[in-house]
Amino acid sequence: MYLVRGREYLAQYPNFTLVGREHDLERISSVLIRKSSNSLLLTGPAGVGVSMLTLGFQAAKNNPDTPFDLIVKKLFWLNCDALFSSGDSTKINNEFQSILKKLTQTPESVLIITDTANFLEAAHNTGNAYFINALNNADKSNNFQVILEVRDDKLSSVLKASTNMPELYTLYDVKEPTGDNLNSIVTTVAKELSAYHKIEVDKDTID
Repeated sequence: MYLVRGREYLAQYPNFTLVGREHDLERISSVLIRKSSNSLLLTGPAGVGVSMLTLGFQAAKNNPDTPFDLIVKKLFWLNCDALFSSGDSTKINNEFQSILKKLTQTPESVLIITDTANFLEAAHNTGNAYFINALNNADKSNNFQVILEVRDDKLSSVLKASTNMPELYTLYDVKEPTGDNLNSIVTTVAKELSAYHKIEVDKDTID
C-alpha cells in the first residue's frame, strides 16, 4: 500500500492529541484553504514536531468545530519505503504514476511526504529523479495539494530540487515551543510518563 489514508495513519497513534501547537495548526490550515500557493513545505529541526502537525490536522477533521472546507480535505501519507523497496526503476515509475492518477481523481486530496529529502534521494538512486517535477506539475495544475516535511538542515537541498518550489509551496518554519505552549506539552508528556512508570511528577519538576 503506497498511499495510507489519513484515518488509517492516525489509527497508528491511539489517543493522539495535539497539544501546544494550536497556533501552528491554524496557520497551516489557512494555507490549505487558499485558491493558489496552497501546498506546504513544513520545516524545522529534528524532534520539533513537524510530523505531529500534519497528524493534528487529520485529528482535527473529527472535530465538529473544524470548518467544512478543511473537513472535506482527504489526506494521504506516502509510504516511501514501500514505493522504492523493489529497486526496479520501471516498476517504481509505474507505481508513482498510478499514485498521481489516484490523487488527481480524488477531489480535495492532499499528499503528505514525511521525509522529503529521503524521497528525493530514493527517487534519484532508482533513476527517477524527475519525480519532484512530476509532482510539482500536478500540483501546479491544482489537481491536488502537497505537504512536504523536511528537516531544516536538508531544506536547501530540497529547494534546489526544482525551480518551481518557491512558487508552488508556502514555507512554514516550525519553531521550538516556548512559554505556555511548552508548559502544556511537558505537562501532557509528564502525565503519560507518570502513568506508565507509576511515579508522581510534581509541578516544580515540570517547570
